[in-house]
This record gives sequence, structure tokens and C-alpha cells, in this order.
Amino acid sequence: MRVESQSQEQEASLAFLGVDLTACPLFVSAGFSPFVFLSLLKGYSIKEGVEFNKIQGSVNADPVTFLFENGEIPVSIEEAFSQLATSIKFLESENSELRTVGINGAIYVEKGASAVQELGISMSLAVEAICRLSELGTDPATIVHKMIFNFGTSTNLFMEIAKFRAARISFSEVLSSFNLPSDSVKMFACARTSGYYHSFVDPYVNMLRVTTQAFSAIIGGVDLIETLPFDSSFAQPDEFSNRIARNTQIILSEESHLNHVIDAAGGSFYVETLTSQIVDSAWAYFREIEENGGIYKAVVSGKIQSDISSLAQKRAKDVATRKSVIVGVNSYANVKEDVKQPMVFDARKIYDLRCLSSKLRVSGNGGIHSSILTDLEDVKNEKDGVNKLKLASVLAAKGATLGEIFSHLSDSSASETAPSITVVPPAHDFEQLRLRASAFKRKNGNLPKLFLFNIGPVKQHKARADFSRGFFEAGGFEVTYAQGVTEVSAGVDAALASGAKVFVLCSTDDTYPELVPQFVKAIKQIDKNALCILAGYPKEQIETHKQSGIDDFIFVGANVVQVINNIFDRTGVEK
Repeated sequence: MRVESQSQEQEASLAFLGVDLTACPLFVSAGFSPFVFLSLLKGYSIKEGVEFNKIQGSVNADPVTFLFENGEIPVSIEEAFSQLATSIKFLESENSELRTVGINGAIYVEKGASAVQELGISMSLAVEAICRLSELGTDPATIVHKMIFNFGTSTNLFMEIAKFRAARISFSEVLSSFNLPSDSVKMFACARTSGYYHSFVDPYVNMLRVTTQAFSAIIGGVDLIETLPFDSSFAQPDEFSNRIARNTQIILSEESHLNHVIDAAGGSFYVETLTSQIVDSAWAYFREIEENGGIYKAVVSGKIQSDISSLAQKRAKDVATRKSVIVGVNSYANVKEDVKQPMVFDARKIYDLRCLSSKLRVSGNGGIHSSILTDLEDVKNEKDGVNKLKLASVLAAKGATLGEIFSHLSDSSASETAPSITVVPPAHDFEQLRLRASAFKRKNGNLPKLFLFNIGPVKQHKARADFSRGFFEAGGFEVTYAQGVTEVSAGVDAALASGAKVFVLCSTDDTYPELVPQFVKAIKQIDKNALCILAGYPKEQIETHKQSGIDDFIFVGANVVQVINNIFDRTGVEK
């Protein structure tokens, strides 16, 4: 009953319980509009006696990115920016330094955007915001002072360092295009380590990824950084993973002293050159977006989604062929690890829990509830947006919830939609292979077995045997690395004893014409359904080896995912 009473009266008080909002900056991503959350925050400050202009940080919104991320927005784009403009005026009236114009490039990184794409998109988002808010009567100088850039970070160390340096250069060009002095505003840049590049296979490697991501952002000169727990993309982070995420920042700051040097990469020929190249490429992509009508139209038309999806497909191919390395996933795999299906989050359930306080308040004192709804109807008729927000904050202090304020103060029933984009992380296909192999192990007591049939002295077979082991362990095979033998017949007993269904011949192209027929015959005598794989791809011999009975070939550039999926299908490893 006590919890219900608190929920009825102070939704914000529950959210900020035990938090001194004047002791440290507050950073809130308010979705498509900061209007409603600001009214709640102002109401909380009234109720708790907190000086509103002492609250530092950001309550920011990015309507276009919200539309991109969710595929829809519950108001028109015009109303979203109108609420944003009103929020800026409200903050000015309160002498508040809170930033409210969000440029959220991190969302695009989480969907698979490259550094160049993220930077081009971010600059276009900034231009869209300046143009739309200027048309609503907000001074461009005020708009850019209220901006906060949120970038994602990939695992490409030097690329990310150069990206953050290039962002400041690109932003100065945007300022110049609006006749604003390039040194009049310092870009406030935040960075968030991206879970897009993480994997639930060998998950502790994610700690290293988070560290390098954070390192590159700090060296690149960001003002604020968020380090994700290493398991945040596939589980509910616990005390340990949260502590490691926090300590990563502490170590980089307190022990490595990375924040004590201004532009640590400055003067490096490689970084300076890479920065210049990113500036040119990102600006070219920015101009391409603008020529298509700007970022809003590019999102609604699906151009941005298509561009990111095309890159994601190329990235997946590079990972599948091991042109791009993901440590612990497609290279240096830990086959002793027991890979389990990751936790599936019920987003709706989480949303319902977050709405619990609103439900409890509505189910409480009917007189208070009716009074608040009546007052909200009166507030809706207020013509001045700033006064409307201030009146709403008074009702928030009385117990009005976010949902009630939004539903009563929205000026139209229009909405916007855009094509959705499916996120497939680079590690996904290898994760599925490992899940298949682990399921096989749980059912049969062992991973799918594979035998490396090594022939000749070490210098003759080792290179291809090492390559083959890495190739197949990435898919979850238990690989038997046999000692080299001088002839096929000498290795048959060991192959038979291994219990494998897949056998890989490792030697040289010069010896294959003689060895392959003997190898296939010996293996098929063991098991007519066994698969014979050749390590290498001697083009002039391919058809001959296929006729001899070779089932597949592995080589640098081969698609690991396709090869192993095909082998699993043929050897009874269930999906």
C-alpha cells in the first residue's frame, strides 16, 4: 500500500530516488521529444525543492533517428521538431544549460553503419535540426549550443580515433555553412561502445573489445563515454559485468591517464592522413544525403537503411571468409567453451514493468486522478508552448505521468513511418554454427569430429593443417591434428580410431594427384558416407579431384559458414 501511495504521487521521485541531480550531470535520451520528460523533471524539481537551473547534462531528443530506429513515430515530424523548439525556449526561460538537441549517430552504428556513414548521417542530422528549428524561430547559434552528439564506437582502433577527430572538422564546416564562426561552439561529443561488434561466443573477449573501443574514443577526444557491460547484448548484465564496465573507465583514466593529454594522436602521420580521408569520405556521403532531400527524406525513403544493409552484407561476407577477424569467433576459437543460447528479452514485459507506476497511480485515488486529467485538458488549450510545459510540470508534481502528459498535450493525431532495418551482427552466422555444434554435443556427448590427414614432413603439411584446424574449430568441430605420415595407408588406423565423419587431406598441390585417389579410397572403406575434404584449391586439378571423390575444398577466401553448414547438413548435425 505504501508503494502504491508513492507511485500515485511521485513517478519522478521513484525514478530519481537517492539521486542528487545537482551533484553530477544527468543524461537522458528522451526519444523523439524532450517536451514531456522536461515537464516531469521540472515537476520533480518543484516538489523536491531542487533548483532546476542547477541540473546539468542533457535531456535530448532526435526525432529522425527515433523514426529510423523504431520504424514509426507517434507524432508528425513537424510536431516533434515543434516540441523540440518549445523545449529549447523553455530551457532558456529557466536559464538552464541542459542540452536538448540530440544527434544520435550511435543508433546507426548499432544497426551496422560504418564510421564514414555515421559521420555523414550525423552531420545531416545536425543540418536537419538547424534548418527545421530555425524555421520555427530558434536562433541557429542557440540551436548548436544545445546540441549533443552521441557516437558509437567500433573495434577498428585507428579508424575510430580518426573518426572522432574528423567529426569536429566536419562540424566546423556545418557551422560555416550557416555563417556561424567555426570556433564559436565546441562540439560536445559522447561515445558509446557498440554491442554490434560483440558476441556471446567466447564472451569475455568482449571485455577487450570494450577497452579498445573506449580507448579509441578517449584518444579521439570525446567529452563523455559510456562503456557497455561485456554481456549486455545477450544477457541481463549482473554485478560483475557492470563493475568491469565501470572499472574499464577508471583504469583508462586513473591508471593510464589518457584524459590528461589533449589530442594524443595529433601529429601522427597515419592518424592525420586517415582523419583527412574520413573527412572527405564522410562529407561526400553527407552531400549525397542532402542531394536526396536531407536525412529525414533519406530515412523515409529507405535510402539510409539500404546503404547500411548493403554494408552489413559485405561485412558478413568478409567475416564468413575470414577476411575480417573476430577473435574467438571466426579465428582462435575456444572449442572447449560450452556455447549456450543467449537470453531472449521480452521487450513488452520490460515496457509493462516500467509503466507499473502509472497503472498504480491510475488505480488509486479517483478524485486526484480526475482532477489531474481535467487540469491536463485545460493545459492543452494553452497557446504558448513554454507556458504549456510549465503548467504540465505543475501537474507532474501532483502526480501526472509521462503517458498522460503526452496523450493530452499532443497537438495532432498524425504519425510517421519508415522502412525497418534488420540487425544481424557480424558474428551471427558463426554463433549459429557454434550453437549447432554445442547442441550436437549435448545430445551425443561430443562435438562433431574432424580428422586432419597430414601427409609428408612437417614443412609439407603444417601450413595447411594449421589453417584447417582454425577453419573448422571456428565452426565448432573437435579437430584431431594427426602426426604426419609418409603414405596414406600409414594414417588409416589413426583416422579410423578418431571416430570422425569428416577427413581433411593436408599436403601440397604437387603431391595431390597421387595422394587424392588413395586418400578417398581409404576413407570410403572406413565409412562410405564419410566426407573427404581437400586443404587447398589447385585450380587445374579441381575437376579431377571431384571425380576422385573429394566433397569440398577449403582455402584462403573460402566461405567458412557455407562450407561448415553444408558439412553439418550432410553429417546429421541438426539445426
